Formats: sequence, structure tokens, C-alpha cells
Amino acid sequence: MDFEKLITEKYRFVVLRAPYEIMDFDVVQKIFPSLIQLKTTGYRQEYQKNVLPFDSSDFVASHLLMCEKDGRNLRPVLGMKSVTLKRCDDHRISFPMLSMLERLDSDINSKDPVQKILHSYREKGIEEKIAYNGSFTILPHLREDKVLMKYLWEVSFSLMANYYIDYEIDHVLAVCATKFKVNKKKEEYGWNYIRNGEKTLEEYNCRALFGAPLVPMELFTSNDDCRKSSMRFKEMWNSKLVLDIESLNRIRIAA
Repeated sequence: MDFEKLITEKYRFVVLRAPYEIMDFDVVQKIFPSLIQLKTTGYRQEYQKNVLPFDSSDFVASHLLMCEKDGRNLRPVLGMKSVTLKRCDDHRISFPMLSMLERLDSDINSKDPVQKILHSYREKGIEEKIAYNGSFTILPHLREDKVLMKYLWEVSFSLMANYYIDYEIDHVLAVCATKFKVNKKKEEYGWNYIRNGEKTLEEYNCRALFGAPLVPMELFTSNDDCRKSSMRFKEMWNSKLVLDIESLNRIRIAA
């Protein structure tokens, strides 16, 4: 089976930006609950039932989605969120990375190195240049096909790279699930482990995910691996649907 052709013909990239600002548009009222359902379905498959795969930042984040084309509807089957430090500061909410660094089993403070990174961006007045990437989810039945998953990893990193390059976000932070070897995949695409002086931040058991093992990582989008990844599935990126206040207002005015 030609999985690459299947993906490009069956699915479309959608960038849903700050749903809080555009919730009165019909298209957002349809796709945002579908996004929540995707996250709920994906996380229930892998985590303890009380884990919540969304928080207040989901309302102001950008959601990077691959959606199945179903007639006039778009059903999210793969997605992740990205939220800049500026968005969080503007809405007086915590940068999500910080809560994800809370440990279940230790008093060790992993937040300080990340706080220092965030502080440096605030000092320079470039809070829009750094973002958190998280909540990566794929519908469970798609993950069952190992060959398809190879392409879905490439799709995910291409979607991610294109978004950060086009929106001029230089530095991306994340915590990666070692259980699923997400950290190993990210190593292949130019991600590095976050350092605190001479030491690398190590794997820990995350309180919010009821002890699931995670490791902090970062990406500088200027690196060659990120640029190379952005060239995969470029046609899908170029034909993406952007749902934000500017684009939806233009459609409303034109109508």
C-alpha cells in the first residue's frame, strides 16, 4: 500500500489557533470538541483513567492537527498543541511545561533550569519566540499499523517543523514519554535533552500523569534536522486550513 499517497489524499493539515477567540464560529464549534475527543480517546488508551489531557492553555494554544476529510467535515486523528510563553503571560496562565515537571516521587526541583530559560526570553522581550509543545495524540487504531505509524511519525515532525519555522518560533520545549520512546524519535529530528549547567535533566515520574516516566527536551528550529523535516509532506502543509481570528474574519467579511 502506498501510505504516503493515502495520507496526502485522505487527510488535511489544520492549524487551530486560540480557540477561545473564535469559539462563535460554526467550524470551531465542530472541530474543537472533536479535538477534545481525540485527546480523551488517545490518553485513556495509555494512561490512568483520571489523567486529564487538556488544561486552560488549550483555549489559547495553537493546535496542530491532521484531520480526516469526511465530506465537508474534518475529523482530527492526530494532533499536538503548541503555546508560546507570550500567550501564557498575556492570559496570566502558567507555562504548561512547569506543571508537567512536577515529580511524583522526589523533592528534586526540575523547574529551575526551565524557569531560567523562560526568564531569559522575558528579559529580552521575545516571549513569542519560545513555545511549549505537548499533548501529542494519535487515534489508537491508527497506531496498530506499524508501517503506517512510520509515516505518521514523519507527518508529525513535518507538521511541527513547518509550524515553528513559518510562525518564527525559535525554541521549543517539551517533556517526552520514554515509555513510547518519543524521546528517541525526537533525537532523530534534532531535539536535545535540556541541560542544567554540566548536567542533563534526567527522566522522572510525572505527577500529572500519575507517575508516567518523562524526560525534558528542547528543539532549536534553526537546526538542519528541523529544516530537513519541514520538507516532508510540504504540499500538505502548503494546503493546510488555518482557523484563527484573522482568517475567519476575512471569510465572514467576504460572505
